[in-house]
Amino acid sequence: MTIRWQIIQIGGILAEGEPKSDAGQRQVAFDKQTAQEFLAHNARQNTERLQAVGHWHDSGFVFTTETGQRLNPADVTEQFHWL
Repeated sequence: MTIRWQIIQIGGILAEGEPKSDAGQRQVAFDKQTAQEFLAHNARQNTERLQAVGHWHDSGFVFTTETGQRLNPADVTEQFHWL
């Protein structure tokens, strides 16, 4: 996977941008199990895309809401802490 974009929150405003440093743009190699999980995630996301006919937003991000919208970083952090 190639990391090219990030979502940042400045106050209450979400913005998309390139990672802050050149080191932030990178390629990440996956092991076989992780690659299989990404394929499964992609299949689930395709199902969501079909179910959201007329409401799907093609954000280009790998991790999105059920309608393809970008995730709010604060929500991701909250979910991470809950897990």
